[in-house]
Amino acid sequence: MTITSAPLVVVVGSAGAQGYRVIKALTKPYHLRGLTLDTSQPVTKEVVSRRVDMVVIDPRPENKGQVVKVFESADIVVVAFTIPDIGPEGKGKVGLLLYDTW
Repeated sequence: MTITSAPLVVVVGSAGAQGYRVIKALTKPYHLRGLTLDTSQPVTKEVVSRRVDMVVIDPRPENKGQVVKVFESADIVVVAFTIPDIGPEGKGKVGLLLYDTW
């Protein structure tokens, strides 16, 4: 990751429809870190071309240590993602993890 004095914006779900729109809308002076479940998506190449540091991570509670690490030094966190097949209870747990971590 790059050291910079620009505010760090972490976009959870940066390769998804809403997250990608956030990435496109943000320009300098922000430093962007995108989180995604899957870098094989075609949109990921477009996100990376916008000088976004991409991190592959599954933000489920069992991965709390990884989530904490990618949120370090974040000035702003934007959450715009879904995780398929975890149901409402699982989505609530992920939401609480993201809230508690940052």
